[in-house]
Amino acid sequence: MFRIYFTEVGAAGGLVRHSSGKYLFIEKKGKLDLPKGHVEPGEEPEACALREVSEECGIRGHRIVKPLEPSYHTYSWEGISYLKKTSWFLMDYDGTMVTEPELEEGITRVEWLSPEELSIIKSTAWLSLMDLINSSVLRT
Repeated sequence: MFRIYFTEVGAAGGLVRHSSGKYLFIEKKGKLDLPKGHVEPGEEPEACALREVSEECGIRGHRIVKPLEPSYHTYSWEGISYLKKTSWFLMDYDGTMVTEPELEEGITRVEWLSPEELSIIKSTAWLSLMDLINSSVLRT
């Protein structure tokens, strides 16, 4: 019943784990986040997640290890209420730890954090992101 009040949209993104043990985070719209974006028509969530990580972070060679729990959030845009489901994937990466933000994508900062450093982002990250971190990073 809840869903009939929303237009549903899909997105996908990645929790990227570097071979050093650090995780990739971006800052977008003043909040720390993970790279993600809208699923294109006909695109599978896995392909979208890999594409969005490349576009938003400028890395290549990352690979999906496993799917993670999806997150959901609502928002309104131009008078329409949306329910967005984001499919998340744990990814491994052993290339260069890029730190230059992709300004064209609205990224203002790129950060690689160790699991021990994750507590510093709690006040500047979305709550749904913290749920993902607590259930994935701290248990991987």
